[in-house]
Amino acid sequence: ADDGSVSSASTEEQLMRVAQPASNHNAGALLFGNDGYLYMTLGDGGNGNDPWCSGQNLGTPLGKLLRFDVHSVSTGYAIPPDNPFVSGGGAPEVFVWGLRNPWRFSIDAETATLLGRIDL
Repeated sequence: ADDGSVSSASTEEQLMRVAQPASNHNAGALLFGNDGYLYMTLGDGGNGNDPWCSGQNLGTPLGKLLRFDVHSVSTGYAIPPDNPFVSGGGAPEVFVWGLRNPWRFSIDAETATLLGRIDL
């Protein structure tokens, strides 16, 4: 539909591909927030007790909540200007870090509060 309520496989665009080092803690969720940004969670990559320290390693998207601006560009994505590492010090997509296996979350429609189950 012209109002954006229906998607089409012909308009699909892969934004990011992330290798997972183990077969567990590969959870993820994807949704748009009240601010129009795209939010995505990824587990830490697994293998018991996060041996790669992915949740705390700011250079990897694993164990993070990522935030993307997919509306201000015609392809790909831009980094929201208030993301914590937009100016450096970590992957610019990172919005929240230190997560174990964030397998679902939501954003309250009225308050824009981030809600979810976060396994530490």
